[in-house]
Amino acid sequence: MTAKDKLTTSQITDILSKEIEDMDYSENDKFATEREIMERFSISRMTARQALNFLVAKGILYRIKGRGAFVNKRIIQRSHTIYSFTELMKERGMAAGSKLIEFKKVIPPEIARLNLAMSEGEFCYLIKRIRLADGEPYAYEIIYTPVSLVPNLDEYDLEKDSFYRILQQEYHKEFSYDKKTISAVKTDGEVSQALYNNDHAIALKILDILYDVNHNALEYAESWYHAEKYSYLSISVKK
Repeated sequence: MTAKDKLTTSQITDILSKEIEDMDYSENDKFATEREIMERFSISRMTARQALNFLVAKGILYRIKGRGAFVNKRIIQRSHTIYSFTELMKERGMAAGSKLIEFKKVIPPEIARLNLAMSEGEFCYLIKRIRLADGEPYAYEIIYTPVSLVPNLDEYDLEKDSFYRILQQEYHKEFSYDKKTISAVKTDGEVSQALYNNDHAIALKILDILYDVNHNALEYAESWYHAEKYSYLSISVKK
């Protein structure tokens, strides 16, 4: 390979990132060393190190001092992009699924009503699901969405279909931004049983409010994620 033909650090990072996604890597598999990357792409050790650093910064790999870099399939990156659960799992090379627990019209709790800017007495849909990844419980999810925004939503099969797909493709809602609050919480009862098959556990709770381009709230969602299967990476850049 001539100097003219050599790949840039960004191109090498993209190749390695795609290989991790496409190939049969498992959680915690050891990744290639700096020397192996250096020899494969005929690049300097510094360039190989930069490529690994980028993959670590993206959350795709993590390092253990003295042992090298390892594949991290727990990290879910959602910075600057709104993804559905189905899209997130696909990005991680996992098959998404759902078990529908409850789906009906209700008067929402006050916190959901206020965040959705709904009038008192107005009905919303309550969607309660266990979200699955490769058939295993991954999250317990409760969604509230105004009936007035998505009439006849109950005609769709939310055990098999993506709620975000329905919003975008069937109701032509254009997403603008969402607000999230993430915290580690103790869980019990139905949530703990669904995620851990245990009466008490710790989960990552996410409060999520999704808005369209007209600043209308489309959903108020509370989700509890299995703490051993889910991590959240946020990258902030100083202006």
